Amino acid sequence: MANLLFYEPEHTGHHYPYLARMLPGFIHPDVNITVATTQAGSETDHYDKFLKPLSAHFTLVTDCVRQGQTPYKIASHRVKEIGDFAQRYDSQYVVAAYADGLWQVQAMRSLLPWPSTPPPYALQGILYRGEFSYPQNNRLSHKLKRFLFRRLVAKGIYRRLMLDDELLFAFAESLPPSGKTKTDLAVNPVASFDI
Repeated sequence: MANLLFYEPEHTGHHYPYLARMLPGFIHPDVNITVATTQAGSETDHYDKFLKPLSAHFTLVTDCVRQGQTPYKIASHRVKEIGDFAQRYDSQYVVAAYADGLWQVQAMRSLLPWPSTPPPYALQGILYRGEFSYPQNNRLSHKLKRFLFRRLVAKGIYRRLMLDDELLFAFAESLPPSGKTKTDLAVNPVASFDI
């Protein structure tokens, strides 16, 4: 029996509709699915509309907490939370349903001079924002993100990255293959909907 954790601490916008479209592909008698989100998210109309109809197929936990006042501190907390949850729920597989923001922190930490222990779970992530990879974007911040993305792929921090941005996917495909990270172009799974 495999334990799979979907980590989704955001409930606004397309987050829950995307998750609702992904979950059925993982439903299997040999897979225990845990969905981690916030208490506030589980009490929304979005949860009722998109995730509740699938709730017989997963265990809902509402332990996610938003901590930190800056994007870096929020992302750092979430990186830690993923590791804590994977251990708490004995997850061999973790999907960061929205890995934007997380991956930069993870790539920066991989630059530290001391060795890091690989996590005991296979991490997959979905990235939606790839504007840093666009050829015309040459600001210093974009160059830094391109460097960090190269590092992320080379180090194999994610076993698989699903990229929602075609230009980011083209950039990822142009990198030397690391053999550690598989990159795929994600098909947008959500039709327009009324809020």
